[in-house]
Amino acid sequence: MSDNVLSDGYGYSLKPAFFASVSGLSELKKALDKTKNLGFRYRVFGSLHNVILADSKSDLAVLKLQGGIFSRINIQKDILEVGSGVTVRELLKFCIKNSLSGFEFLAGMPSTVGGAVVGNAGSFGKEISGHLIRVDCLDKESNLLTLDKSSIVFKYRGSDLKNFIVIRSYFIVKRGDKNRIKKNMRECFIKRILSQDMLHSSCGCFFKNGTGYKAGALIDSSGLKGRTRGSAAISDKHANFLVNSDNSCADDILSLKDIIQRKIWRQHRIWLDPEVEIVW
Repeated sequence: MSDNVLSDGYGYSLKPAFFASVSGLSELKKALDKTKNLGFRYRVFGSLHNVILADSKSDLAVLKLQGGIFSRINIQKDILEVGSGVTVRELLKFCIKNSLSGFEFLAGMPSTVGGAVVGNAGSFGKEISGHLIRVDCLDKESNLLTLDKSSIVFKYRGSDLKNFIVIRSYFIVKRGDKNRIKKNMRECFIKRILSQDMLHSSCGCFFKNGTGYKAGALIDSSGLKGRTRGSAAISDKHANFLVNSDNSCADDILSLKDIIQRKIWRQHRIWLDPEVEIVW
């Protein structure tokens, strides 16, 4: 049993049944074997920024990809290889240093690259899958596979890669002017600051947009902006952000989620699906 208490994203904590930070394939496979032998459910994360761990006590084993092969970034010609534990911020720094364009739209996104690929992260009309070539991953039997993009099903804010453990991702990149790349990143970051609530702890946009509607606009029009539950609140700045103003628990956030879903359904007959991953 682990004494580690995980805290990220909203700032509330969960004490997993088992926690391991792994930096290589052999470590990861050993940790997977251990969780299976102990009979624990397990999830693999690079970070917890787009995740809600719903229970204060859990039989969930959490494995974190950190350091070692998961933190490597390499460029060969026009192919960029990125470990799943690399943060988006680290990726963008590497792109600036090496004059690589195409990822500017990710500026300000608090995620690891592995999580961004699995969740098909995007903003400003672009998605990370647009640059992907292939991934190296483990299947449920811990077999190492290489999946070409053509064999992966991507959708809006998701993919079938959730059935695998992504080890590293390969992207096609273009060389560009360093100053132009920095300028584009800055512009994307400023747009994010101006439109989103980045002053409080949150998991980013909580609900997915749909055909013909923006989740934030629906929530705003329903009069729910500023609604609180415990220390959690629907942001006054962007209604699709559920923020932690003090030390909220998962139940506070999930209660607000239910309030929003029910009211939007009553008013518009639209059921909002979470973009944030909820782990029970």
